Amino acid sequence: MFRGKNGFTNACLVQLGILLASFLAWDYLRTVAFLAGPPSIDPYARTWPFQLFVGAFYLAGALVAFIVLLIIEAALRKLYRLIAYARRRRARRRALVGNLAR
Repeated sequence: MFRGKNGFTNACLVQLGILLASFLAWDYLRTVAFLAGPPSIDPYARTWPFQLFVGAFYLAGALVAFIVLLIIEAALRKLYRLIAYARRRRARRRALVGNLAR
């Protein structure tokens, strides 16, 4: 699906979009549930600006995890390319040896 010149970049953008959409939905539902709950001791915590600030900390953690996963994916992509190149080279060598034996 994500092959070609910009395949990895497009896959990263799709993953980032999924992360942001799911995070924003989760943060909105979490905030609504907290604000609709029983009163807390700290009245400042029961405001939208404070909850958005707390959500920004959660988002920062999610983005760090996302970047770590992208680094792992990039390393695996290089490894898979090396494996595929070695297999193609071995197949060409076998075909060449097979043609010489005839």
